[in-house]
Amino acid sequence: MDHSEYGINWYAIQVRPRAEFSTANILLSKGLEPYVPQYRATRQWSDRQVKVDLPLFPGYVFCRFDATIQLPIYGDLWGSAYCWYKKNAFADRP
Repeated sequence: MDHSEYGINWYAIQVRPRAEFSTANILLSKGLEPYVPQYRATRQWSDRQVKVDLPLFPGYVFCRFDATIQLPIYGDLWGSAYCWYKKNAFADRP
């Protein structure tokens, strides 16, 4: 389904380091559709190995929303530093 006619598109939001998952939870609680691609890695501590989920693109959260309606929500995001935009409008990321 093509939502571009309604203004609903995917946007990349740059967030503070290690704030990807918490920012995604905030977006989800506001009724938006966040996406943080992730992978599982094994980390070695002195006494054990632990499998952790890490963001595939550190420092970025992807979110689908209508920028004309939900733009004020962006200012309330904890950890957000920048949202990709161009010429006074958000830039779509296919």
